[in-house]
Amino acid sequence: MQDRALNSAPQPCPHPPHRRGAASTRTAAQAAATYLGVMDWPLTLGHESRPRHGCTCQRAADCPTPGAHPRPGPLTYPGTPGEFLNELEAAPGAALITPTVAFDALIVAHQLGMRAVAELERLAPVPCIVAPGHAVILVLPGTGGDAVDGMVDIVEFHTGSYGWIVLPPTRGLAWDTPPWFGRTEVPVPLLHGGDVGRHLWFACRTEADTR
Repeated sequence: MQDRALNSAPQPCPHPPHRRGAASTRTAAQAAATYLGVMDWPLTLGHESRPRHGCTCQRAADCPTPGAHPRPGPLTYPGTPGEFLNELEAAPGAALITPTVAFDALIVAHQLGMRAVAELERLAPVPCIVAPGHAVILVLPGTGGDAVDGMVDIVEFHTGSYGWIVLPPTRGLAWDTPPWFGRTEVPVPLLHGGDVGRHLWFACRTEADTR
């Protein structure tokens, strides 16, 4: 089996078999089929979280993000969705990881992100992952830097093939708003990072005013 290294610009995978209208992240296998088949996102496996033993990385029980970060070395991508699902079956609890090629990811404090998303969703759905202490908002690729302007201490962003995020249902993660409409197979159009950045700025200012 030939793996593709991160610097080889991962390409969309052929769609794995799944029922139409069944977009789901209830289990890791269902989530992987959805990410590969509905969203055309390349996937790789990260470390695993083991009950009572912590992460499979060298830090083990001392790892701050057990089972939620890549393995050492460049990210690699199985040649077919079937190969990925076989690897996933052999590594229960492994993190699902995708590079930030189909989107940019904005990482902010949880309360700030939820305040901004609540305002934005009056206009349109905003794909957002929630995790302990922070939120990850997905925006159009190449526009995340516009959200950071003037807020470098508040907003972290990942972009391009060298960036990555961890996907639900990896330990501790869930979709607040998934990147598809309901249980359909229709991806949600992403917003420009600048538009999201303005709402984050207003949310930050509102939060400061209420202290």
